[in-house]
Amino acid sequence: MRAAVRYAAERVPVALVSGAARAEIETVLTAAGIADCFAAVVSADDVTHGKPSPEGYERALALIDGNVRAQDVLVLEDTEAGVAAAKGAGMRCFAVLGTLAPHRLAAANEVVDQIDVGLMRRLLG
Repeated sequence: MRAAVRYAAERVPVALVSGAARAEIETVLTAAGIADCFAAVVSADDVTHGKPSPEGYERALALIDGNVRAQDVLVLEDTEAGVAAAKGAGMRCFAVLGTLAPHRLAAANEVVDQIDVGLMRRLLG
């Protein structure tokens, strides 16, 4: 996962949108050694309405570059609410299998097994 995040961050602005508190997110990103990879982080502290509202994704888009169009953004999500939020924001969404059955993530553009460098190469070129 770390290598995939670094690969992506070397090519495009990367943002994180999470329902967790900012302090929790920063602790995890720092411990993983990838805090420097994110152009923007949107936490539960930054939005009025959490997922499935698209507010967090819309905020992240505005923070990374106001000139990027939502339809050009690629989102990786692992929950139904996250997929709904990304799609509601007009973004392409790839759902990552984890604890949910694939049919619960079917609203995504594609369901993938894992996030790795191979996936980033395929998606980003």
